[in-house]
Amino acid sequence: MVSNLHSGATIGFKYFDFGSARMPHAVLAEVRARSTGRISVYVDAPRTGTPIATIPVPADAVGAGWRTLEATTAPVSGSHALFLVFEPDSGPLGDVSLIGFRHR
Repeated sequence: MVSNLHSGATIGFKYFDFGSARMPHAVLAEVRARSTGRISVYVDAPRTGTPIATIPVPADAVGAGWRTLEATTAPVSGSHALFLVFEPDSGPLGDVSLIGFRHR
């Protein structure tokens, strides 16, 4: 679990293999939200890399315990460094216990 994620906090993974077929994927995050906002997903570099998804953190997730939030990535293939950048609307976004992908 990664806790107390403030604006600009970044989690990186080196390297993530999206497979050989260029296609969209579902990206999932298990979040205990303390603020609305978003989790931006980039490949190759945080903020300056290629953005592939934005996971919204809606108001109904705030204070609701652990929730699985999901977004669809842009089509992507191959191995890439993967970065999640946390962008709360105010204060800390909250905590994350799981990040995952599945084929669409």
